[in-house]
Amino acid sequence: MKNVFYIFTLIGLTLLPSTKALSLDESILISQTKTNAHDVKIPPYLPLSGKASAAFSRNQGNVDEGALKYSFSLSSQGEANKVYLKIKGKRTEKRQKRSKEEHEMSLLNVYHLNHTSGFYGKVTSYQNEPRGYEHQWRLGVGYLHTWYQSNNEKYFKTRMGYQNRANDYTTGADSYQDYLLLGCRVKYPLMENISLFMELNYGSDYSNRNDYETEGLLSFTFYVNKSIDIKIDYERFYSYIPAPGKKKTDTSLATSLIYKF
Repeated sequence: MKNVFYIFTLIGLTLLPSTKALSLDESILISQTKTNAHDVKIPPYLPLSGKASAAFSRNQGNVDEGALKYSFSLSSQGEANKVYLKIKGKRTEKRQKRSKEEHEMSLLNVYHLNHTSGFYGKVTSYQNEPRGYEHQWRLGVGYLHTWYQSNNEKYFKTRMGYQNRANDYTTGADSYQDYLLLGCRVKYPLMENISLFMELNYGSDYSNRNDYETEGLLSFTFYVNKSIDIKIDYERFYSYIPAPGKKKTDTSLATSLIYKF
């Protein structure tokens, strides 16, 4: 039943209003287009943009082999909301046999109060058998704040939120957890076509503060042209109390080819 709740929440996030209600003038304008469509143009409702990437990574921890990674994301901007859909995964090869795979799909809706702050809701479907998760549902809400931003290439942002997790472990056991989430993001241009990005995340179980995890990402992006980027990133994940029988630390060094559209 709890998984059904997560699914309906995921659907609800997609249906949240992304534009403000039409004013009287806008309603009149639309009615005019029915009789004089060549004279009046209505802008698109929700313009889409996205990225697709493929990468090769070297991993240490629960998997000590190379891996092929993929990522696909779409975003849609309204007047007050911005919606993100992201799908990513990893496939490793170990001793000439395919090891257990990793998949993640998330839907994020950000409602901007103003140019510096906003609230978010996020639903995630997560599978990571090397870390001991047959499947995991995550439902989170929180607050976002931008402390500094000169443009999209230079900023410092933080977040604080709550997340509920429904875990199905590879051992057959299951559990539910409530997490406090804290995080920050920094982006800074090093050169005209090279930028630095850093992200730090911390999560702690409300019922056991010794059960916490940290995740860090350091990446360099090389802008080839308007459509192509090359990215090198280093990720480190640490769980003080990992799933039964699993290691506490996973690291990854990857090189990605990114196509923007």
